[in-house]
Amino acid sequence: MSASNRNSLMTGVKDRLLYVKIIEARNLYSEKARHTDTFCSIAVEGGEERRTPTVFNNPNPYFSEELEFGDHLPADIQRLFLRVWQDNRSGGPPGGHHADKMLGQVNFPRDLLEDGRFEEEQWFLLQPPGVEHAVSGEVRVSVRLTIDDEHPRHRKFVVTIYEVRHLNPGSRGTRDTYVVCHLLPDPEVKTTQKTQCIKDSVNPVFREELVFLVTEEEASHEDLQLHVSVWDTISHEPFLGHFSIPLGDMVVGQKLDPLWRGLVSRPAYFSKTTSIKDKRRSEADMVLSKAKQFLKAMHSTVKEFARTKKRPHKLIDAKFGAAISFCGHCGLPLAPHRTHYQCAKCKFGCHTSCAKYTANDCGEVGTIRLKIRYTVSTILPLTRYRPFLDVLYDDKFRLAHLFGKVSKDREEAAWPYIKLMEAEGRTLEFLCAILTAEIDDTADPNDLFRANSMASKTLDVYMRYLGGPYLKSALGDIIKTIVVKKVACELDPTRVEKADELERNRRTLLDWNQRIMNAIYDTRFALPSQWRPIFAHIQQEVMRKFPNDSSVRYTAVSGFIFLRFFAPAILGPKLFDLVDVYVDAKTTRTLTLLAKTTQNLANLVPFGEKEPYMQDMNAFIIANSDRVMKYIDGIAAKESVAHVSLSIHHVHFETAREAARLFNLYVKAAPNVLQAMTKRDADLIRRLAKILTKLTIDITAKDGIEHSPFSFPTLKRSYAKLLNMRVDETDSGRPSRIEQHSVPQTTLASTASSSTTSLFTPQHSPIRAPEFPLPALPKQQSKTSLTEGNDSTKHQASPHEFAGKANAVVETLPSPEKVLVAVEAPLPVQIASPLAVQITPMPQRVQVSESNAAAISIRLVPSRQHPVQSTESLLTDATATPAEAAKPTAHSAFLADLETALDNILPNSATTDSSVDPSATASSTLSVPAAVIPVIDRASSFSSVSSTRTTRSRLSQLPSNGQPKLDSLAIMAMLSNARDVALMHSETELTSTGRCVGCKAPVLVKDTRRFKNSVWHRDHFCCKRCEKIITDDNDAFLYKDSLYCGEHMIPFCCRCDEGVEDRNDVLVALGLTYHRQCFTCGACGCQLEGGYIPLNDMPFCKEDYLKLSGLMCGVCGDSITGEYVEIAGRKYHIDCKRCDRCRETLANKAYFIIEDEIFCQAHIHDELTCSACDKVIAGGTGQVVRVAGRSYHPGCFKCAGCDRMLWQGFYQIKGVPKCHECYLASF
Repeated sequence: MSASNRNSLMTGVKDRLLYVKIIEARNLYSEKARHTDTFCSIAVEGGEERRTPTVFNNPNPYFSEELEFGDHLPADIQRLFLRVWQDNRSGGPPGGHHADKMLGQVNFPRDLLEDGRFEEEQWFLLQPPGVEHAVSGEVRVSVRLTIDDEHPRHRKFVVTIYEVRHLNPGSRGTRDTYVVCHLLPDPEVKTTQKTQCIKDSVNPVFREELVFLVTEEEASHEDLQLHVSVWDTISHEPFLGHFSIPLGDMVVGQKLDPLWRGLVSRPAYFSKTTSIKDKRRSEADMVLSKAKQFLKAMHSTVKEFARTKKRPHKLIDAKFGAAISFCGHCGLPLAPHRTHYQCAKCKFGCHTSCAKYTANDCGEVGTIRLKIRYTVSTILPLTRYRPFLDVLYDDKFRLAHLFGKVSKDREEAAWPYIKLMEAEGRTLEFLCAILTAEIDDTADPNDLFRANSMASKTLDVYMRYLGGPYLKSALGDIIKTIVVKKVACELDPTRVEKADELERNRRTLLDWNQRIMNAIYDTRFALPSQWRPIFAHIQQEVMRKFPNDSSVRYTAVSGFIFLRFFAPAILGPKLFDLVDVYVDAKTTRTLTLLAKTTQNLANLVPFGEKEPYMQDMNAFIIANSDRVMKYIDGIAAKESVAHVSLSIHHVHFETAREAARLFNLYVKAAPNVLQAMTKRDADLIRRLAKILTKLTIDITAKDGIEHSPFSFPTLKRSYAKLLNMRVDETDSGRPSRIEQHSVPQTTLASTASSSTTSLFTPQHSPIRAPEFPLPALPKQQSKTSLTEGNDSTKHQASPHEFAGKANAVVETLPSPEKVLVAVEAPLPVQIASPLAVQITPMPQRVQVSESNAAAISIRLVPSRQHPVQSTESLLTDATATPAEAAKPTAHSAFLADLETALDNILPNSATTDSSVDPSATASSTLSVPAAVIPVIDRASSFSSVSSTRTTRSRLSQLPSNGQPKLDSLAIMAMLSNARDVALMHSETELTSTGRCVGCKAPVLVKDTRRFKNSVWHRDHFCCKRCEKIITDDNDAFLYKDSLYCGEHMIPFCCRCDEGVEDRNDVLVALGLTYHRQCFTCGACGCQLEGGYIPLNDMPFCKEDYLKLSGLMCGVCGDSITGEYVEIAGRKYHIDCKRCDRCRETLANKAYFIIEDEIFCQAHIHDELTCSACDKVIAGGTGQVVRVAGRSYHPGCFKCAGCDRMLWQGFYQIKGVPKCHECYLASF
C-alpha cells in the first residue's frame, strides 16, 4: 500500500457500496401496444449511469439484473434515479438514450438509502416522465414532543427547521425559499405553519421553530405525521419537494434528532395549480395559497375523465417491515413496521388514509420490483482491525457460524470473508471449519445444506467466483444454442396447443439432458482444483456424522456442485454470464425443465406424482445415476489436480476495506449474536462485544459525531416495543353490536314520465331527470339486528379507545336483477325541473308578415332650394338616449298641427275604417300638387309602423267622391314646407341607434328598446319561448343574444357554468342543475348514466361511493355490499377478518388489538397476562410491552437480576429479561 493510501486510512476513508437488483416490471404498456422492448437505467446523482440489456417483446419484462457501484460513487451521493425505457433502436448499437422513450422513473433519497429502507424486495410505482422539473435537495429538521404549560392536557410538537441544501437551482440559478409544515391528517388545511423566506440561495439556513398545539388524543393518533414541503416564491414552478415524518409513536419528552431528510416529488396527476394574481397579495402569500391547494389535492379523489374503463384497485392489508415503498397517491414514503394497503393485482401501494382517494387505474400504472442496498463504512488502518479479525479466527471460526444463524446478511458477509481468507491464505481452513460446524448441527441428512446457512452461502460465493471460466467451457455452447434456437421442450399437456407435440418435445428434452450430462462428466478434470479438497472434506464429515446412510456422501456433494452451481446456471444463464441477452418465455420454460431434471438427478430421486408429466425423464435419471456417483467420487479426491483457472488470491484486495465491511455487518448483527449466546460461546462473544465497542468509539470520533447507528447502546438495544393496544377491561366481555347500514338509492327518471330505473342496471335509454327527492345519507343509525330494512346507527370506535368491538354491518345495494328498498323511504316531495313538469313542444315563433302592418314610405320630391340627399346618408348611427328622443321638436309640433287640421276637415261621423267603403277608399285620392305630394316608397326603411298606420287611418276617412271639403289654399300653405319638415324628421326621428339583436336590422330612435348595452326593435324585445313582449327589464334574461322572460328563464349548469337551452337536456339532482353530459361522478368523473349515490351533497358512482365510504374489504380487496366488521378504522367481510390466533370470525365478538395483531376476547388472558405480576393488562395507559410473545406492564418490565427498568436494552435467558451486565454475568 502506498504512503498516500496509508495516510488517508489514518484519517478515516469512507467506503461506499451501492447494490441494485432489478427483478421485473409490470403494466408498462397499453393493451394495444406493439413495440414492447424495454430496458432500465440506474443513475447516481453526480455519478455514473448504467443500464440493463433490453428485454424484447415483453410488456411485463423480467430482468433479474444485478448492478453494483463501488469505487466510482461520488463522495456525497444525494439520490438514486431508476428509469425504465422503451428501446426504440430495435437492438441497435449501444449509445445515448436520445432515441429511446422514458416510460417512468423512481427517485430514492439518500437518507432512506442509508437507513436500509429498500434492502428487501418491494414494488415501486413508476412516476411518468416530464411531470415537473427534477426534485432534489434535503431538509435538516428535528421534532420534540412536550406538554403545553398553559394547557396540561394538550401536547406541543416543536418542529425546528435548521436548513435546506442542494436545491434544484432552476432556470434562475437560485431560489427564494421558505418551508411550509402541516400536521396530517388535515383535509381542511388548518395547521399551516411556514418559515420566513430566504432569498437568493439554494442552501438556505432558517433555524426557526414552528409549534403545533394538539390534544392528547390527537398526539397519540397512529396516522399522525408531519408534512414538510419546500416552495419558491418567484419561479413559475414553485414546488421544490416534500416529505413526511411519522409522529404517532412519539411519547412526551421524546426528541427526533436533527437529520437530513430527502425531498421527494409529487405524484404525476396532481395539477399544477396557480393562484390568481392579485397586486394586493405578496408573492409569498400566493405561493402559500399554492401550498394549501397542494395539500388539499392530497385529500382529494383523483379525476379520470379520459379513462374509458374503470378498474378499481383490489387493496388489501399488507404488513411492511423495515423495507418500505412509496404511496401511490400522495407519493410519500410508507412508514416502516406498519400495515398499509397494496393492490393484490398490480402491487399498487398506498397509505390507509389515502386509499379512498386513489384512481381507478388498476393495471394501468407501471410498477417495478427491486431491492437496493447502500452502505457507508469508515475505513481505519488495517492494524486497527487486527483484534477484530483475530477473534473471528478463534475457535475454528466459530463466530462465522454463529453469525449465519442470526443474520440475514449471509451473502453480504460471505464476500469479505472469502477475500480476507484469500489474502491470508486460510480459505481452505475457513471453509472446512464452517462446513464441519454446519454438519454437526444437522440432525437429518435430508436437510443437509438445504438452508441458507453461512457455510452454504460462503461456498456458493467461492464456487461462483472461481467457477466462471470452467462453467463457460463446460456448458456455455450448449446453453447458447438452446437460447439462440429457442428450443421448445414442453411436456405439460395443459401448456401445448397440439397433443402430437408432446412426443417430439419428450425426445428433444431427453437429448438436451443427455448433452448436458455428458458435458459435465467429460469436463470433470477441468474443475477448479481448489474445490476438490473441500468436497473430499464434506464426504469425510458426513460419513462420520451419518455412518448408516450410504447415499449421503453423494447427495451432500451434489447439493453443492449440482443444486447450487450447475442447476442455477442452467436456469439463469445470464446471471452466470453464459449469455448476454435476456431469454424469452418459451426458452425459459425449456431451461426450467432441464434444471428440474438436473436437480432430481443430483438427488438420485426420480419424479413422482407431484409432476406426472416429468415422469418420462425417470428413465434418464436411472440410466445416469451411476455416472453421477462416479463423477462425485472423482471430484472429491483429496489430491490436487493441475488447473488452468486463475485463483482468487492472485488479485490484490484492499483488506482494510473488506475488514471494515465485515465489521459493520457484525455491529448490525451483534444484538442477535449476544441473544443467542450459550455457555460454550460466552467468552468468545464477550471478547467480540468489547472489540466492537472500542472500534465503534474510534469510528464515531473520526466521523465527528456524538453517536452513530453503530454506537455501544445499539448493542444493548431492546427487542421490546411499547405498543399501543386497544382493550378495555370493563367492556371486554360485551359482544360487538350487529348493525345495518343502507346506501341511499337514487335513480334518474324523466320529468315527463313516472317510470324509474334500477340504480346500476345497464340502461340503453338516455338519462332522465330525477323525479323523486334524493334522500341524504343517514348520519346516525340505531343498534339493530342482522335484518334488512331497520334504521340503525353506525358505531365507529375512536382510534384512541383501548377496547373495540367488531361491528357487523349490513350494506344494502341494488343489484342488476333487483332493486333493494332503501332503509329510508324517499320523501314525498318531488324535485321539479326548472321547466314545467309536463314538457310540451316549444311553440313556433310567429313571423310578422308585411301584410300585418300597414306602411307608407315617403319619397320626397326635391325642391330648388335644397340639394338632393340620398336616404342612405340619413341612416346614421345615433347616440341619443330615449329621454332625448322623447323631447318635443319643431317638426313634431308641425305634425301635430297637421293632424289637428286633418281632424277638422274630415267628417266627424267617419271615425273608423269600418264605416268606409273599401272600394271607395282604395280609389279615392288626394288632389295635391305633385311638387309637394309625398310619394310612397317601400324601399325606404326608415318609416315606422306606428306613424304610417296613423296616416293611413286619416287618409281612409276622406269622402268617397274624392273631393274633400276644405280650403285648398290652407292645405297648400300647410304642405308648402313638407320637404323641410321631412328632412328635419329624417335627421332626428329616423336616425339609427344600432342594429337589432333579434333581426340584425337598424333600429330607429323612436322604436329603440335598450337592454344591457344592446338594442332591439320594440316588437322584437320578446321572450324566445313564449313570444310575449317583455315590458319590465327586471323580468328580462339575456343569454347568447336570446331573450327570455322570468317564467322561461333558462337554468345554468353548476358543473360547466353554461346555460341549459334544451329543456330535454336539463337534469336536476341534489338541488342543482346539470347538463346531462355534465352530470358525472364527483370522484372519477365518469358519466352517471344509470344512477348515482349522494355523499356529502355530491353524486357518486357505486364504485367510488363504496371506496369513499371505506366499504372495501382489507383482506380480499372486494367491495362490501353486505355484512362487515369494522376494526381499527378498516372494514372487512364477516368471513374475511379472523382472530390471528384461533382463526375464528370476529362477528358478534369482543376483540383487542396489539399493534397489528387482532385477537378475540377468549385469548385476553393468554396474550395480555403480565409475565411479571400475572395480572391481566387492561385499561390504564393502554400500553403493553411485548417480548417474544410475552406481555408486560410497562412498569413491570424490569431486569430479573438487578430490578432496574430495561428501557435502555435487555437480553433474555430462558424467556427472562435481563440487563446487559446481568445477562453477561449469567454465563
